[in-house]
Amino acid sequence: MKNRIVSIGFLAVLVITAAALPAPATLEGQHHFIELAEDWQAMGFDLDCLEPEFVATTPDGEGALITVQEGNAVAVVNHSKLVKIIKLPDEAEPDGIAISPDGKVAVTANEEGQSISLIDLSHGLASAELIGTIDVLQFLPMDDPNFKHDEGEVDPEGVVIFNRAGRSYAVLALEKSASLLVLDVTDPGNVTNMSLLPVGITGDLQNPDYREAEPEGVAISLGGDLIAVGNEEEGTVSLIPILNGSAPSFGERVNFDPSGREAEIVAFTPDQQRLVVTNSKENTLIILNISDLADINEEQVLDLSGYGEPTSVAVSPNGNYALVSIADGVNPTVNPGKVLAFCLTSYDLLAEFSVGQVPDSIGITPDGNYAFIANEAENERNIHEDDEIAGSISVINLTCPGDPVGLEPDTATTELSANVVPAISITVETSALDFGTIGAGFSSATRQIRIANTGTHDVVVTAKIGGDPNDFYTEAIRLNGAFVDGFSVGIPADVTDFEYAEDVAASLEVPEWAGGEYDGTVLFVAEGI
Repeated sequence: MKNRIVSIGFLAVLVITAAALPAPATLEGQHHFIELAEDWQAMGFDLDCLEPEFVATTPDGEGALITVQEGNAVAVVNHSKLVKIIKLPDEAEPDGIAISPDGKVAVTANEEGQSISLIDLSHGLASAELIGTIDVLQFLPMDDPNFKHDEGEVDPEGVVIFNRAGRSYAVLALEKSASLLVLDVTDPGNVTNMSLLPVGITGDLQNPDYREAEPEGVAISLGGDLIAVGNEEEGTVSLIPILNGSAPSFGERVNFDPSGREAEIVAFTPDQQRLVVTNSKENTLIILNISDLADINEEQVLDLSGYGEPTSVAVSPNGNYALVSIADGVNPTVNPGKVLAFCLTSYDLLAEFSVGQVPDSIGITPDGNYAFIANEAENERNIHEDDEIAGSISVINLTCPGDPVGLEPDTATTELSANVVPAISITVETSALDFGTIGAGFSSATRQIRIANTGTHDVVVTAKIGGDPNDFYTEAIRLNGAFVDGFSVGIPADVTDFEYAEDVAASLEVPEWAGGEYDGTVLFVAEGI
């Protein structure tokens, strides 16, 4: 019995529509596959090279470009189908890809080819075409003994693009040089070098062998004034300000070590107050508070080990939620992956989507309506050809008809009320006591004063006389046969009905000097025992 989940021989576009279900909800959606075997093979590709790697969405929200690393290609898709495949040079092996904010050019970071490829998008997705491929080593001081590289390789991994004064600048994460390379790509025919920026806590060490950052994921803040990079091997995050000016210059690098954890893919919230970081080593999602670069701290760490391995993250344009792609933790090359949506205020799970095997990258369109996921599949080398699973592209519709807010958190209220019984509380149920007419030197009849313990603790009750200007009651009254200052009675609590009463005997021993009418009060005081 062969473990076949989907037929091989096609790159698939998987379309999922998010239904309006109570959160958290698992949304299987409708799966739409586009068979591309004929086109793929016609271009000379092997079917086992269908391993989509990285996603970049277009600024107009109409589609995405996805690198197919092993196939040396870029897939161009819209919301429902493949538009075209762009062939890159052999052995380019593109990893990251980015589209300029003006939507005119895309740049791939070619890990194996030590190069970048530039794609013209100025005439729309259907007309996208390769402009050229440029060796990045020409921009680097390869002969400098203080420059870090691995036998002539720097391995471009991630890439982002920002605009400044009408020009486009690509920022490349060079994994094996522990640095970022900034290139002016405004004119694809005349790419120029701008800056080389070290990253990581070890980035400035004299000996290049000790620079251990290995930058992977790189991101630009919405305002275009801050670079973030996840240094996978070192397990740190570096933040580099982009200073004002017509030509970009860069401020002092800030490094943060999130408790020694791995840091790989990074994403800013739109307000630039937080940075979301994947940690695939410990299967967590780390949310950093970066509102003050001098005091970066971990705001939240979400444990995702119950779902699998987090591979990528993207934040919604309104900042309300993050989408996290998850590779299955048991058998990732066979079992479907997931995309989880987490609220970025309560950190509750809002929704769960089923996608293809080993989702490796996720991108949300700037309008927040769609998410594109590159499902890499990553077939193991010892898998039989008949059991191989083709990589795929998933498209998630994040809005529903009549429900433009999509995955935004919903709100509802519950009225709260409670009647809390105090720990110490008494009630004197005998509100008034009239001893009648008594002769001087005589004793009155005995009356009863009922005192109830209405609290939750046992109490001892004592008494004081008040409103007695002639000290008549201070001298005359007896409580349980004792003077007021000697009176004390214990009253237990009843935690069933919260009321237990005791009767106190009250009488008067009228002094010889007394005569006339006397008014007064007796104050009972309860203390817990």
